[in-house]
Formats: sequence, C-alpha cells, structure tokens
Amino acid sequence: MKPDARKLPLGRWAGYLLYGLLASLGFLYLLFPFTRLERFAIARITAATALQIDPQERRVGFPLNVEWRTVRVTNLNATKGIGLQGDQVSLRFAVLPLLERKVSADFHFGFLGGEVAGVAQWLGNTKPYAYFVRGTARDLTLTSFQADAVAARVRAQWEYRWDSTDILKGQGQGTVEASDVAFKAVLAGMPPMAFRRLTARVLLNNGIVTVEDMRGEGDDGAVRGGGTVILRDEVSESLVNIALELRPREGSSSHLVIKGPVRSPSVFVNGVLIPLPDTSL
Repeated sequence: MKPDARKLPLGRWAGYLLYGLLASLGFLYLLFPFTRLERFAIARITAATALQIDPQERRVGFPLNVEWRTVRVTNLNATKGIGLQGDQVSLRFAVLPLLERKVSADFHFGFLGGEVAGVAQWLGNTKPYAYFVRGTARDLTLTSFQADAVAARVRAQWEYRWDSTDILKGQGQGTVEASDVAFKAVLAGMPPMAFRRLTARVLLNNGIVTVEDMRGEGDDGAVRGGGTVILRDEVSESLVNIALELRPREGSSSHLVIKGPVRSPSVFVNGVLIPLPDTSL
C-alpha cells in the first residue's frame, strides 16, 4: 500500500528536494562544457587586451571556475613582444550576467613573487565591445624587471575602462606604493639612494600615462616628481618624460630628467646630459 503523499513528514519532503537538487547539480557539473568555457575565456582576454594567452594544466571547479597552474602571456602587436608568467591563475565567472550575454569574472594569480586580484567585465554584445577591470597588486618584487637598477616591494590599486578598438586608448586611474626602494648607482656622479616608502598617483587617458605627486622619503633623503609616458604597442618604444628632484640629507638637491623611448632614454642631471651604461635603466 502506497503512503499518502499528504501525510509524508516535512523532513522526508526536504530530503527528496535536496536529493533532486544535488543530482541536478551533479549532472550539470559532469556535462558542463568546461573546455568551451576555457576557450571562451582565452578568446575574450585576447580580444580585449591583444595578449596571447598560453595556459598550462587546467583544473575546473563548480559552478564556473577555471584554474591554470601557469599562464604565459605575450603581446600580439609587438615585434619582440613581452613575456610574462602568472602562477596559479584562477577565473571565477559570475552566472547571472551570462544570461544577459555579459561576462564578469573574478581573477587571482601569483606574479613577481606577490599576488594580483580583482574583477574583469565585458559590458556589451555589440561592437565596439566595452571592458572594465578593477584590481589590486600586493608585494610584487620589482627587481624581476630591472635588477641592476632598482629594488622594491610594490603595492597598487587601479581601475580601467576601454573598448575593443584599442586597449591603450581607454581611461583609468590608480595608486602605487613601493616600500624598501633602493636605487643603485647606475649614473655617473649619482650616489645610491634608498627610500622607506615611495608613492604616486597614476592617470591613464587615451594612451598617455600621467604620473602625479610622486614622492618618497628615506634615510638618504627625499624625492619629488612626476611626468608622462606615451604608450606604444611595443613597450620599449613608449616615450617617457619624467622629472625628479632628489633632495639628499647632505649636499644640494639634484634635478633628474629622463626622456625619450624606454629602450634608450636620454638622462639629464641638472641640465647636463649623462652618458648611460650599456645596461638599460
């Protein structure tokens, strides 16, 4: 004799509902096209940034998580390009925006001995596509870029908007804070200097980076300055124009100006052109 459904205990009904929900989620996980999700994520990143993404050792998670052990990044537009690597890269996609043909994903990865995290959004389904990213970086070791010139631990916060026509032509802003900054003596007549803390505000508008209110303090003295960087697809061809005032604890102040392409800038100290060593700054 079948039990009357109207007389089933509430706990048993809850058990049936929970079992059905878990079974549905299990089948969804087993049948979900994670490979297509991975390809979609890589295609969207490449379209938004002009960067080639080469992920290694994918892992997937529920509901819409993709993780890679390492990701190699190169620049599609540059002749020589850039080569960077992120470790333990994870993307966690939000489900509800996908129903509106929008993409929002939290990201997290290890980079230069620290970590980078934030959220990236694709905000349109008609061209030009609109993109937005907000993120933070903690404890990055700058010596990985220029070990012969500077050492520092860097923290940063930023947000940036752009469209699919050109990633460099967007608008954004950020703050940078570096601790334990040490400049080695790479210029003739310039002593090494160290700063406990160095901060700056950065604005980016239509391909021009403006560095505002750069300042640092340390036992050796202080530094103030700012300037601009005109971005190019190939980083080494970007044009830098930075002016700094170095105020040592002892002796007179010095005015340092760096201008020209990143690959071979001209450096002036108190208006005098200083020959650079063979290694780049």
